[in-house]
Amino acid sequence: PLADRPDIVAALQAGTVPPPIDVNVRGGSYQADGDDYLIYDPAFIVDGQQRRGAALRLLELAPARPPRLFAAIHFGNDREWEAQRFTEINNGTKKVSASLHLRNLRGGNHAVALLFGLTNNRKDSPLYKKVCWAQNMHRGELIQAYLFVRSATKLHSHLKGSASHSSAPALAAAALLQAQTISLAKFERNVTTFYEAIDEVWGIRNIEYRF
Repeated sequence: PLADRPDIVAALQAGTVPPPIDVNVRGGSYQADGDDYLIYDPAFIVDGQQRRGAALRLLELAPARPPRLFAAIHFGNDREWEAQRFTEINNGTKKVSASLHLRNLRGGNHAVALLFGLTNNRKDSPLYKKVCWAQNMHRGELIQAYLFVRSATKLHSHLKGSASHSSAPALAAAALLQAQTISLAKFERNVTTFYEAIDEVWGIRNIEYRF
């Protein structure tokens, strides 16, 4: 069975069209009917089962709003080709860091923008230049932005918004809802106070990396 992918479901609900699924037709029998193509040979999904499953799940929840999926169709290949194609698509693929996704989301999310500024613009902050908002961490950075934002939502978990989301967009949405509930200023003050307490005990500002 496929694992649940709430991030794909959320993207489809928002109207985002995911990358096309990859389909192989074991044969070449089809008929064109205007813009429609009728395929008569067996077709198999090479890559994209989770996208298909998420779309079917969303269709069950909201049948009046069918999600949109696109597909790249290949004809005349066998099972061995499908296995090679799957490896070709996925081999060496590097998943984009959730921290980088959060950085890209800050333009439309005041809470994430606030947390980004707290770690990049506020020199008095114990986390100044200590949080990685990129694909890979650099010298002096102690924590990924994903974990930093998640800690902020955990700190405010008694408010509206859940801190249990795993995807960057869902986590950013939870942070924004919490910040709007108590105001951005209080949200920032709470996060700052929390990390200042940690700094007082363990000295975050004084941690150095030597290479």
